[in-house]
Amino acid sequence: MKKLFPFLGLNVNGDMGGLTFYTRRDGKQVAYPVAPPLVPASPLQKERRQAFREAMTAWRSLPEDERRKYREVCDLLGLCMLGHNLFINLRLHPDPELLRTLQQQSGVVLQ
Repeated sequence: MKKLFPFLGLNVNGDMGGLTFYTRRDGKQVAYPVAPPLVPASPLQKERRQAFREAMTAWRSLPEDERRKYREVCDLLGLCMLGHNLFINLRLHPDPELLRTLQQQSGVVLQ
């Protein structure tokens, strides 16, 4: 079944149907049976997961016109990401200089 995914136009990453998928550096998709973690999450893993949850909550709480601005910046600057990805990245890795550059080059003011 996993060999059919590329022919179906699917690029799956993560868990699906009892398999864990990822893409290797050479672009080949690999799948193996889902395996539960052998050890509990570390404090740092828990912290990062919480930060990601908070960033997702912040994205969902943005008004649609603000979300549109992040999408617009990605489109105008030809960034290989969605507005959602840009927001999450800036939220998890605050970089005032990068934000200023994105706004100057796109002409779009981001929140």
